Amino acid sequence: MLATRITIPQNFFMDNVRFHHSIEVRQALESRGHRILFLPPYSPQLNPIELLFSKWKSIIKSRMVIFDGNTLLATISEASTQISRSDCEGWIRESTRFASKALQREHFI
Repeated sequence: MLATRITIPQNFFMDNVRFHHSIEVRQALESRGHRILFLPPYSPQLNPIELLFSKWKSIIKSRMVIFDGNTLLATISEASTQISRSDCEGWIRESTRFASKALQREHFI
């Protein structure tokens, strides 16, 4: 788990997927001094990983083949190499822009 490798307490922004609310996740983070903050429901624009997943799925779907288990895993792996550092930095900027609007109670959808 990422939290076990981070020695300085951090804020963890999480979506509302069920397991993020589990006692195990809460204990793993809070026992190391981390703080958990949950995003509002249905706000993928505040979560850069959702933007990454969107591009990743789009690349995989663009292959338009019938996958067996091995082909699918290979395609997932290959598609991940097409996501650049620049992409990730852009998604973080975009999410930060939306977060600023949300904090100012502006509409951002």
